[in-house]
Amino acid sequence: MRRYLALVVVAGVITLLFFQSMPLYERWKFKKLGQDEIELMAGPPMVSTTAGEARRTVSILFLGASYIYFNHMPRMLVEIASSDLANDTKIEVQKYTRGGVNLDQLWKLEAARMPLLSRRWDYVVLQQQSFWALSSSMVQETVDVTDRMQPYFQKAGARPVIMVSWARQPGSHWYTDERTRFTGSAAYMQQQFDTKSLELADHLGGVAVPVGDFWAFALQVDPALPLYGPDGSHPSIAGSYLTALVFYRFLVRGSPAHTNYAPEGLSPLLADQLRRIASTPLAAVTTQPEWLSYESGSHAR
Repeated sequence: MRRYLALVVVAGVITLLFFQSMPLYERWKFKKLGQDEIELMAGPPMVSTTAGEARRTVSILFLGASYIYFNHMPRMLVEIASSDLANDTKIEVQKYTRGGVNLDQLWKLEAARMPLLSRRWDYVVLQQQSFWALSSSMVQETVDVTDRMQPYFQKAGARPVIMVSWARQPGSHWYTDERTRFTGSAAYMQQQFDTKSLELADHLGGVAVPVGDFWAFALQVDPALPLYGPDGSHPSIAGSYLTALVFYRFLVRGSPAHTNYAPEGLSPLLADQLRRIASTPLAAVTTQPEWLSYESGSHAR
């Protein structure tokens, strides 16, 4: 019996030492968490490779919901960076997401806050619920929750990034169904996303990345581009790929035209078309001065 107890004590000590030696984000996996928090778990950041020696490292944390995690968009971003032979920037990417939640609901979960306490980040990308900019109460709630996030951003040395979402699919049922007629039109939705995202980014001292504007431009170039999934809201593989290319351009300051990665299920021809769209001069995509100034490098860290 004593021998058994001794073995139990030794095993307990070894387990404790192992637990204490782990990074904070790994320790959470061993805690008894609620189902919502378990769904948020992620391993260490995904890291890109460079053809030569990396001259700098950019770390990016994604916080949000399904527009981020659909089709493994953050992993696409890593693969895109690794495929650019001219890129000398290594990126570290991690996501903490859960479908169907807004930022206020996400931020109430301990697991979503802990990454900002465990290490430093260059950018924290925030994706709010997809109708947020169309409701004054939701806009205020978004300001309130991001204000509560600010001390965490500052502690992590991170610049907040607002992901400017895309409008629902033009001509879809979202604009005619009685419950969602408030969306108005795709042009109105995109205008609201642009305006409110830029205002929020300015309030936080961050930057807004015009993902939705590149979607709108892409559909002007070719209305048949399959950016949307069957529901007219979530991204298809092509939509997620275009999203990742835009983040690569804005946060890594890489050239989408220099990359050659294409996700499985996307034809080389379509991938090339999306890379060219993501490389389009900003003056052809948007008239917003905040984004046009990006070309001069004013948004670089």
